[in-house]
Amino acid sequence: MRLLKDLILNPVIAIKEAKRKKDINKTFTVLLINSILLLVSFCLLTYSSSLTPVYSIAIPLSIFIGNIFGVILFGFFLQLAFSILGGKGKFYEGLTSISYAEFPLSLALFVSSIFFKIPGIGVILSLVLFTVFGLISISSFLRAIKEFFEVDWIVIWIGIGIIAIALAIAIYSTLFCLALSKPSLLAALISK
Repeated sequence: MRLLKDLILNPVIAIKEAKRKKDINKTFTVLLINSILLLVSFCLLTYSSSLTPVYSIAIPLSIFIGNIFGVILFGFFLQLAFSILGGKGKFYEGLTSISYAEFPLSLALFVSSIFFKIPGIGVILSLVLFTVFGLISISSFLRAIKEFFEVDWIVIWIGIGIIAIALAIAIYSTLFCLALSKPSLLAALISK
């Protein structure tokens, strides 16, 4: 519980302690808590919507499972990019950077999903909450990369840029290959 409090109130201490102790179980626990917060948040958000009950369950479960696999995959991407750029971290460092930085946003979404039920002021409270917790999350992410991989700030921005470009190339290449393998899809895209 102290770790979760530190991730919000003093993320630098949480990051430095994670670097010193290297406890993968804590990292996976934070990842699981993040995923549960997302699951509950989307359950609350889709509960009273016009979605059918199947979708009201399927969407949160998909987000829960997708978040776990997505964070693990993105942790691998971080480790790969920053180890090539001269960083000293391994998979643990990449996974912990993402998991720890995701917690404030997951908590913000959970609390906001409750605030959205308050007419009028709920949206304003959510906006303020997302701004504050978004700042904590992004700052924690950048600081975690700096601490775990022991790189300069310029290398951090270059590494994040490389990951973004690689993801864009992967998405467009996959869509291009999909369009070439399905001529009817390609014809539909061209005709619009």
